[in-house]
Amino acid sequence: MNIFNTATTAAVSIASIGVSLGRDQMAICGMVADTVDLSNWTATTTVVTYGSHQLKVYSGTSSYAQLLIDTQIVNASHIL
Repeated sequence: MNIFNTATTAAVSIASIGVSLGRDQMAICGMVADTVDLSNWTATTTVVTYGSHQLKVYSGTSSYAQLLIDTQIVNASHIL
């Protein structure tokens, strides 16, 4: 996916998350009642905007993968 990498930032009108290596990315958009179960993922301090969603970036601890999770889910403490 890599839509949030520096080379394609203009296409989605967001600030770069500074990825210098290629990453496989998956965005999870949801609502406060949704839950995401994470293991082997580390939260970063980066939040990006995609459409009407604010997405917090989580990086894989054993791969070059990233999850971008809707802050509605994160702020409701539904990250397990």
